[in-house]
Amino acid sequence: MSYDIMRSAKVLELNKVLQMLAERTSIADAYDKALALCPSTDYDTVLSLLKQTEDAYMLISRFGSPSFVGAKNNASSIAKASVGSQLTNKDLLDIADTLRVIRIVKDWKNDNGANIVTSLDEMFSMLCPNKFLEDKIYFCIIGNDEISYNAKSLRQDAQLAVR
Repeated sequence: MSYDIMRSAKVLELNKVLQMLAERTSIADAYDKALALCPSTDYDTVLSLLKQTEDAYMLISRFGSPSFVGAKNNASSIAKASVGSQLTNKDLLDIADTLRVIRIVKDWKNDNGANIVTSLDEMFSMLCPNKFLEDKIYFCIIGNDEISYNAKSLRQDAQLAVR
């Protein structure tokens, strides 16, 4: 007898649960990914994901939650920059905002749970803050339609950072 997990998900109204989860996300891509989540029947996968959830809950309950507000998916901007295309002010500000969030989250883990080993440590280790580039962007870009006189140096520094 085979187990039809999608039938069970429908009976349990998983789509409504996923909609509630998606509405709590702060990044557009996370919204779509939340809606696309599918249950797993693989025992090891389920245990691993439960451990990640348990560890995240433990860290948040002990130290509060870091803010992810301002983080965006900058993959298209990074791809444009890597082939030498010019980025808009908005692209650059989005990158700086995401760099700020990465730095805040990495600092949060280092300040609060550096000595606590969790199943999330590999994910935290993949975060690579770049305060130099973050500060440089904020220094040179005043807003979506305004560039500081100092922006000329940003282009050279950004090209070095992408390499």
